[in-house]
Amino acid sequence: MVPSGIRALVASFVGGVASCYLCPTVAVLQTYSLVSDMHKKAPQYVRAQSQMADAFGMEVPLDIAWLTSIIPLDFVPREIEISPDEKTLYVAHESGNEISVFSLFEPFDVRSIKGAGAGDITLSPDGKRLYSVGSKKCYVIDTENLTVIRTLASAKVNRIVCSPDGCFICLSFQDMPGGLIRVIRTDDYQVENDFDLGALSNASLALAVSPQSDRIFASVLADGIALSAVSVIDPVGYGQDDIPGFADPRSMAISSDGSRLYVGGIDEVYIADGTSGRMYYREKIGCQGYPVKIIGITPDDRYVYVVYTCNFDVYRVDTVKGTVSCIAYFPSVGGSVLSKAGTRLYTTHSDMSWVSIYQL
Repeated sequence: MVPSGIRALVASFVGGVASCYLCPTVAVLQTYSLVSDMHKKAPQYVRAQSQMADAFGMEVPLDIAWLTSIIPLDFVPREIEISPDEKTLYVAHESGNEISVFSLFEPFDVRSIKGAGAGDITLSPDGKRLYSVGSKKCYVIDTENLTVIRTLASAKVNRIVCSPDGCFICLSFQDMPGGLIRVIRTDDYQVENDFDLGALSNASLALAVSPQSDRIFASVLADGIALSAVSVIDPVGYGQDDIPGFADPRSMAISSDGSRLYVGGIDEVYIADGTSGRMYYREKIGCQGYPVKIIGITPDDRYVYVVYTCNFDVYRVDTVKGTVSCIAYFPSVGGSVLSKAGTRLYTTHSDMSWVSIYQL
């Protein structure tokens, strides 16, 4: 049960979101006032710059991400998902078997899904199913009544992704000899097929499915090898090919037409042909030897948003101009998700125990 104080704060936050359409400056100030009593340390760490202008309705992205609101939490957050209609936030708890569900519009409530895992989470394309990872099971959750309707026995799962057509989910595994990618049908939740990633592999740390749901992309983690590969799997024809040349790939995303694969590696974003696998070029993000985490791509495929995990700076990669610009500075990142329209960024901050919402 969420404390009534948290409910009141969230309700006030949602009112702030509504009011920011009328007066952005006041809304931001109200937000900081809202959380100041709960997080006295916040001003020391929040370095994100807020642009005091009416960012809404603009047709071009802002030069600096615009902090619109903060949702204070009474738990340490981890992964996050946003519903397709952008009305509901799902936030996994780092400490245990629970997912909190925040309504961003009336009736402004906060609910909980108990015993549903606290690892990676993903939504079906229609938003009717939420899939989550537990220590020994994966969970299928009905988002209408927030109940677990199915459990899938799967130990050591570290990633879960739903295909864009909603017909299957993919699981990747940690510490599994030969690596393992499992495809499970969503009509009956039976295993369709298992794919191994090679004798030297023991895990996959990044997983994605093409927009046409005809290719699965999985990073190949192997001990003692400087450069890793991304395995391209055909879930229908069962073929597999490797794209070599990635430095510790930890995240990836695919353009809306499936033609470009973006892979976050050490200090760089790799851009490859999503069909042929040919490597195009790399964009340098940092030089400290830390992974780059890809958040998402805008619907027009122009902008790719990433976080450099050395200092949690947020960057926008302009794929047309070939430029990279820093747009925000985060104190930490638990999980981060881009809205369907590519105009808002929702991020959990584990050290601050809150969710921030930025206009892009």
